[in-house]
Amino acid sequence: MLIFVSKSFQHDFWRYDSDFVPPFLTAMKKINFSEIEKFFTKDIWVSKFSGLSRPMLIGLRVLRIVWLAVKGFFEDRCMLQASGLTYYTLLSVVPVLALAFAIAKGFGYDQVLEREILSGLEGHEQVAKQALEFARSMLKNTKGGPLAVVGIVVLLYSTMSLLFNIEEAVNDIWDLRVSRPLNRKLTDYLTILISTPLLVIIAGSMTVYISGEVENVASKYELLRFAQPLIYKSLKLTSVGLLWIAFTMLFYIMPYTKVSIRAAFISGAVTGTAFHLLQWGLIAFQIGVARYNAIYGSFAALPLFLLWLQLSWSVILFGAELAYAIQHVRLFTFSKGDLKLSVRDRHVMFVAVCRFVVLRFMEDGKAPTASDISRKLQLPLLYVQRSLGSLVSSGLLSVVKVNYAEAPAYQPALDPNKITLAYALEKMDDYGKITVDFPKGKDIVTVREYMDGLNELFRESDRNKLLHEL
Repeated sequence: MLIFVSKSFQHDFWRYDSDFVPPFLTAMKKINFSEIEKFFTKDIWVSKFSGLSRPMLIGLRVLRIVWLAVKGFFEDRCMLQASGLTYYTLLSVVPVLALAFAIAKGFGYDQVLEREILSGLEGHEQVAKQALEFARSMLKNTKGGPLAVVGIVVLLYSTMSLLFNIEEAVNDIWDLRVSRPLNRKLTDYLTILISTPLLVIIAGSMTVYISGEVENVASKYELLRFAQPLIYKSLKLTSVGLLWIAFTMLFYIMPYTKVSIRAAFISGAVTGTAFHLLQWGLIAFQIGVARYNAIYGSFAALPLFLLWLQLSWSVILFGAELAYAIQHVRLFTFSKGDLKLSVRDRHVMFVAVCRFVVLRFMEDGKAPTASDISRKLQLPLLYVQRSLGSLVSSGLLSVVKVNYAEAPAYQPALDPNKITLAYALEKMDDYGKITVDFPKGKDIVTVREYMDGLNELFRESDRNKLLHEL
């Protein structure tokens, strides 16, 4: 196919015959793009595929996951989110390095940490060395003196704000309306800030130790000298393994909900591998960096570093989308945003979700999660989450958070014996109403009076029952 297209561009594309159509364009016209779009947006979600073999079912599920991740990446404006995180990273890179060096120096491993940072930022050595110098200078300025307290506050605020914005971006991908309370933010973020440099130091020390032991053993045994290059190449893969662990922890800890280890690990492995390939590709791309020297001078490394940050955050946010898709693919009947609900359908779903929560509360007092409701009612998770958000905002339900590691659960916000069908629908209709004066023209007043009268008849009707009596 590639050879065919290449020949078309090299020969046929440059013909000046007005009636001539290049073969590759003819082939493109034969592709039914509407059928392809229909397959991804509807067929793979509504079809049961009961007669397919196990490999085909696995392939179908992978297609669903990839489609959800890609579609979510654009719907959640992850490229814009990546730009914002790039800005915050640029502002906080020096404080983060300063805090990491302060922790490492306390254990006497600041040189090991510096070596690992330079190794991890291969291809951006100029920016890395400059940032390390700024970090050392920042640490010196926070030692004693009246500005020490201010320096420490700025250092902690900068590092915390970066983690806060990362959490906000990930929670937005997971469609979470509830975020960590402030005390949990402080404890979790401090744990991340302290453990991350220690993990980097441990990984770097292990690599140096194993390399030294390999050299000692190889010097004693002639046979092992042939395997020495292979062992060294294997040790280089430890950086990829460290990325796998880091991103798995990120996708498991950052969303303020319960994330399965399986979803976090698969997305962490994919993201870590893609991140490593991205770094390798940018290093290869920097062969032409000499062209930028004439334009940017001593700042030639900055545009490439910003490009690396932007692409890196894009890869990480796609990994978060992938983790969300892996965990929730079975709960989606349709792809995100592909099918629009009518006003009547939204009312039905709103009442059905509220009724389920009320019934569960009256039966055993156990508060269900969005996943529980989606599974029991066989409704798409995204629509259940949006209905729950509206129910909480309208005052019908409240959020219950027993354990920060668990997903948010829901219970009635008032006495279930007061929640009738008419009351629930009125709350939904009033949710999001504007606070400015509504137009009071004659026609508007007439329509409002008739609609209020209809609502009054509905409230007095024998069909207006309590939700738990339906």
